[in-house]
Amino acid sequence: MPLPDFLIIGAQKAGTTWLRSLLRRHPNVYVPDREVHFFNKEHNYKRGVNWYARHFEDVEPEKRIGEKTPNYLWTNVPEEGSDVSALHRNIAKTLPDVQLIAILRDPVERALSAYNHHMARGRLPPHVPMGRVLFGEHQPLCRRHGILTMGEYDRQLRDYLNVFDREQLLVLIFEEDIVENSERARQRTCSFLDVNPDRIAEKSNDARHVHSFSKPRAYLNYWLPTPPVLTRPVDFFASPWKREPGPETRARLCEHYTPHVEALSELLDRRIEAWE
Repeated sequence: MPLPDFLIIGAQKAGTTWLRSLLRRHPNVYVPDREVHFFNKEHNYKRGVNWYARHFEDVEPEKRIGEKTPNYLWTNVPEEGSDVSALHRNIAKTLPDVQLIAILRDPVERALSAYNHHMARGRLPPHVPMGRVLFGEHQPLCRRHGILTMGEYDRQLRDYLNVFDREQLLVLIFEEDIVENSERARQRTCSFLDVNPDRIAEKSNDARHVHSFSKPRAYLNYWLPTPPVLTRPVDFFASPWKREPGPETRARLCEHYTPHVEALSELLDRRIEAWE
């Protein structure tokens, strides 16, 4: 039964799509082009390991098999329709020898990116100031979507290290290991997976896709959830829009994450200067 021998577990909005694209260009690696969400969605997990294996059934036996679902990193907050408190343990039970790759982005910037992502899709109120959504009366919505808690990386990695050996985990810092030196990230990842980095095919344009949305679409999605086929024309005629935090909101985000960054640095035995 073909099953993954490595997982890209997260984080959201941290370069996991770039890494998947990179590895998919290696002739000895297979990664599906879609996120499977097997371990973090209860209805998928109940389908059983045979359902999971069908995503990889046509892979040549000599290839490394991977899977990218950034929600796998989120172990500390229940997601609707799942039991993520057992997520890492279910992975260890199903794939005890799996290798894990986590890319971590500045948690403040990740939270802001997630906020705009969910607001664009009508899950957060665009008419309410950001600070009140993150820290005020709409905070339960933020907890539901993990906007703050998904950036508490120290807690999540400790959960994984309670059930996996440290040697099974590769942690990359997005700003330092990918943005500043993507070649170093490529070399480290291939060394971790024991594949030849020189066999990754070149790509003419390795730029990241930038997703934008319009202010009218954010309001339309929140007040009247609408199929994308109807909201795309709104984006076409309106200017792209992204909400930025005020100084007080950014300061509160930094205050929230400071102890988590300090704990993460101690856990990894690494100073993360890009987040200071």
